[in-house]
Amino acid sequence: MNVEEMARTLLTLDDEAALRSAAAIEDATFAAYASDYVEAMTRPGCKGCHGG
Repeated sequence: MNVEEMARTLLTLDDEAALRSAAAIEDATFAAYASDYVEAMTRPGCKGCHGG
């Protein structure tokens, strides 16, 4: 394996790690949003922001 191939492999691994990290953050953000939304919509007497 030459230097260029080694560098490409390292960059690919770094890119994959960054994408996994970003995906984990997005998943956690969505889960928190969905949880807050469900909680807000299921409160007794709550008609939602639009009177629904």
